[in-house]
Amino acid sequence: MNRRSFMQVSGVAAFGTLGTRWLGGCATNDPAVTAAIDAGVTDSAVLAEVGAEVGAEVGAADVWTDANLRSTGPWWLQGNYGPVTDEIESTSLEVQGSIPPELTGTYLRTGPNPTKEDSTHWFLGHGMLHGVRLEKGKAVWYRNRWAKTDLLAGKSQSQPGLPPSILDTQANTALVHHAGKVLALYEVALPFEVTPDLESKGLWDFGKKLARPMTAHPKIDPVTGEMYFHGYAALPPYLTLHRVDKAGALVSSVEIAVKGASMMHDFAITETRAVFLDLPVIFDLGFALKGQFPYKWSNDYGGRIGVCKRDGDGKDIVWLDVSPCYVFHILNVYDAGPDQVVVEGCRVNKLWVDEPTTIAESPKLWRWTLDLKTNKVSEGALGDVNFEFPSVTNSVRGRKHRFGYGLEPNDSTNGALVTGQIQRLHKFDVTTGNTANWDLGKGRQPDEPFFVPAAGAKNEDDGWLLSFVYDAASARSELVILDAAKFSGAPVARITLPRRVPFGFHGLWVPSA
Repeated sequence: MNRRSFMQVSGVAAFGTLGTRWLGGCATNDPAVTAAIDAGVTDSAVLAEVGAEVGAEVGAADVWTDANLRSTGPWWLQGNYGPVTDEIESTSLEVQGSIPPELTGTYLRTGPNPTKEDSTHWFLGHGMLHGVRLEKGKAVWYRNRWAKTDLLAGKSQSQPGLPPSILDTQANTALVHHAGKVLALYEVALPFEVTPDLESKGLWDFGKKLARPMTAHPKIDPVTGEMYFHGYAALPPYLTLHRVDKAGALVSSVEIAVKGASMMHDFAITETRAVFLDLPVIFDLGFALKGQFPYKWSNDYGGRIGVCKRDGDGKDIVWLDVSPCYVFHILNVYDAGPDQVVVEGCRVNKLWVDEPTTIAESPKLWRWTLDLKTNKVSEGALGDVNFEFPSVTNSVRGRKHRFGYGLEPNDSTNGALVTGQIQRLHKFDVTTGNTANWDLGKGRQPDEPFFVPAAGAKNEDDGWLLSFVYDAASARSELVILDAAKFSGAPVARITLPRRVPFGFHGLWVPSA
């Protein structure tokens, strides 16, 4: 499996964490324009505010348009990976089928919007938000907006040769809704607040209480309403666990002792514990100082899973050895008794052994059972399906669950999503091992499915799955709504959008009355 097959459907978001300085810039003599273009700016009006030479730079940029999708060059500039270059809005969208009236709110998604100027790596595209507003059975609007950060305007706080400043966010990885705020996340920076209408509000530091990076994958306890998140860093302290109360106040931040600067894209919570993955993809300062991609596989670091009390001081952390591997995304974790924790996630044997864009295999759904009394781990694959971008309904977050939903990566060496070979979503039953598939049809390619529980849900799969689906024939996208309980059936609704939505990372449903 080559770099395109995996990166397009796996945990690619993890390397939005690296900052443009570490992967090079564009050829221009105007520092302000360079910073803006490195940040992913393609809007000429925005660029005009940061440099007098913008006209010449944009004219030489050769950014492609939707009228002529690229078929050559780096895969992140090809087809539906390439950027959309303007902000639009469309109302009264065409709907096939019937939108469940209870779905009143906004479906949001963020992802990088690459240009030729930042084509050294897909992860460095500046964040662009896409949103669809649903109200009582109608699709009211679609719009897309840049995350209008200081970095987008060329106001970088990073220093050459150092890890990126936590003030430099590209807001391109994931979103979370908690205590009335919607935050766009970029895991080596502070969160960036946006609104359900896609307007930018600015950096959020929890009332000046957060001075460390915030993960792209916080977890919200479905019973207490608390939000937990970790931050990892290239320099000590390497790992910090944070707790935010139901009202949105940051109430604790504790350092977790870890042996090195490993990349921890995801973590999880049970009802009582926090779970960390300390795996052998590690920061390399020498690479960073030379301007190279600064994470690599280590044959010596080993693999461990750490468990501690989620509301403690972190000093009770217990690390249990596991087979070396990498996991971008965790499906779920839960307590299986006073001395056992079960972890389920999407596992590959190795990552970035030769270079930081290659992998030899697709991720498999995997289970680790941790015995905290004996410090032993049993582990193995859950079935034989390729599985990434996993999700569960939030009511079972940190609790024993039955169903998981995800995207199917392909082992093709031709670039699975670029060639349209990946057309399926999965619903996996972790109890029986059975897999239900939803096949989108030739040339129709999905993004991550997001689960929204039905009103008054009685069963774990009572709810809806939302996914942006790109149709290659029309070069446009749809928002597709599936009945999770009838997963392999026809969509309950297909909402035609006025444009394509580039393949991104993670989405979010924000309900409203």
